[in-house]
Amino acid sequence: MENKHLIMGTAGHIDHGKTALVKALTGYDCDTHKQEKDRGITINLGFTHLDLADGNSIGIIDVPGHADFIKTMVTGACGIDFVLLVISADEGIMPQTREHLEIMNILGIEHGMIVLTKMDLVDEELAELAEEETKDFIKGTFLENAQIHKVSTRTKQGLDDLITAISNLFEKIPSRDSKGDFRMYIDRIFTQPGFGTIVNGSILSGTLNKKQSVYLLPGNKELRIRRMERHGNEVEQLKAGDRASLNLIGIKNKDFVKGMLIAGKQIKETKMLDAKLFLFKNATPIGLWSQVIFLLGTIRIMARMHLLDKNELKSEDSGIVQIYLPKPIVAQMGDHFIIRNSSGDLTLGGGVIVDPYPLHHRRRRKEQIEIVKNISSGNLSEQIAAEVKKSVSPVSHLALAEKLNIDPDEMINTIFNELPNEIVFFQEGEHITLLLKKMNTKIQNKILNMLIEHHKKNPLMEEGKTFQEFMGVFGNQQDEMSRLALKAILKELEEKNKIRKNNKTWILTTHEI
Repeated sequence: MENKHLIMGTAGHIDHGKTALVKALTGYDCDTHKQEKDRGITINLGFTHLDLADGNSIGIIDVPGHADFIKTMVTGACGIDFVLLVISADEGIMPQTREHLEIMNILGIEHGMIVLTKMDLVDEELAELAEEETKDFIKGTFLENAQIHKVSTRTKQGLDDLITAISNLFEKIPSRDSKGDFRMYIDRIFTQPGFGTIVNGSILSGTLNKKQSVYLLPGNKELRIRRMERHGNEVEQLKAGDRASLNLIGIKNKDFVKGMLIAGKQIKETKMLDAKLFLFKNATPIGLWSQVIFLLGTIRIMARMHLLDKNELKSEDSGIVQIYLPKPIVAQMGDHFIIRNSSGDLTLGGGVIVDPYPLHHRRRRKEQIEIVKNISSGNLSEQIAAEVKKSVSPVSHLALAEKLNIDPDEMINTIFNELPNEIVFFQEGEHITLLLKKMNTKIQNKILNMLIEHHKKNPLMEEGKTFQEFMGVFGNQQDEMSRLALKAILKELEEKNKIRKNNKTWILTTHEI
């Protein structure tokens, strides 16, 4: 049986015992930096793993709890599959407890448990109060039905039961889908004598084999892999849900900028995003235009945000927004993000990217907003139709699959059986080309009009127009998809008995000399 690939993260307020808990579970102290030792708080992400009795190994990310390091917490949380929400029994629910839980909700984390720590510091009555407060706090969240464990890292109370519970939860959580593009945000980079440059990160999606090339994004710099490790052991393959270490050839520390990632292929960059946004409870209202700090993976960047379907968002409101970035990033549909106010001292909310390559919506036209809403609906047929509407030329199902961040095979049934009537498609071998029905009609009319004019000017000429001449109907958008669409459209006109082939040209069926 193949081992599972999952990552567990910690969350909770400063000094509630997250790092001490990880050390008690694994024997490893994640506070490795001198400043962390001196100040007694976690500042950077900490990484280790927990080996289970069944042979599986869980990657662990320990995040900082201090309000000043929320951006670091988001970086760590974006790659986890389940969480230990750590709450000190002697202090209870605190500001970063609330903020971390809201962030995890927005980031789409669905599994976890609560750990009440420092049980050696409270009596039985305070322990019961802490548990009741916690139960009230988690109502309506993804942790509402999660187990609550009481532990003390000093006396070892509850640690064995917690490890058993983690193992049981691990078994219930499905492994991440390893399909899709390999992507891993770099959260650590360093040089090791004798090896060269090494990068660490949490694998968000896809599978990586040692022999394949990878790319540093943005920039599409091609790299080679010398060595790959998972939890300190050399491996030949890595999958979504792994904490990974890559020894790379072709990269130096100076090439790296915070927010970069390693990918299995070149991915188009973007400076504009359409997204669904949700504001946290007690968040300050957001107007039609706003300046925010945008957090995605290891990306932290100032951005302008434009509301599309409303003039204002208030606490716990949701809406559709367009986000403008000052420099290119790499993002995909379905990626989760967080926004903070422009001064960086308050987390406002977050959401999910619905279109990484949108049209510009400065004027908020109704039809454009409808396209965004259809893409954000989650309905695949509506998403496909919306993407086709955005295109000024025929588009392949492979290009659509890449934009929608799904496996092309998942689209086939929808294309053949569920597309709206306003979309038509043509198939040639393994290629499927889609375009708007009105575009198809417009192209057919252009072809017929071209032939009418040609025959008027050349009534005694047997031959008509060539394929390459007909390609002119696509203007500057002449690509392989346009060629496939034109072949299908000419065939359709032949079947309708509107045109016929004459040598290497097409003529109207009514044309006679």
